[in-house]
Amino acid sequence: MNGYPTTFQLQGSSSAGEAIVINVPCSDLGFVNRLVVKQTSGTLSGFTVDLYDREEAAKGIAEINYGIDSRSLLDAETHKVIPQQSAGSGVASVSLLGGSYAFQNIDEKSSKHGMPPSGLWLVIDPLGIGATTFDVAITVVYPTKR
Repeated sequence: MNGYPTTFQLQGSSSAGEAIVINVPCSDLGFVNRLVVKQTSGTLSGFTVDLYDREEAAKGIAEINYGIDSRSLLDAETHKVIPQQSAGSGVASVSLLGGSYAFQNIDEKSSKHGMPPSGLWLVIDPLGIGATTFDVAITVVYPTKR
């Protein structure tokens, strides 16, 4: 895969075991090449990781009143960029290495209101109920122009 790789290092935390939604501020088009998510604090109760190309899908919002054509309001599963990753109890990290997962951000809010696309949306869902913190590294490869 030819292109320009960029790695983003991010962090997210949860005070009571609720899902963590993190915006990856990348360009609106590219390939996910690497994703590493590591729990750095809290009880290792396990967690799942999903990556979406649309903010509404990541946040579980079924419908937003932006005057959207209802055909674009598809199930969140149709906006996944990678297969769900999971860490079992006692495991601190998950890694997806060497992949080439294509994406194009399709946030309706951005396109309807003339705002720049908002990258990707990472959801970390801790399986426990206590406070947790996660470190994230994600490498995105931007395609070269032909």
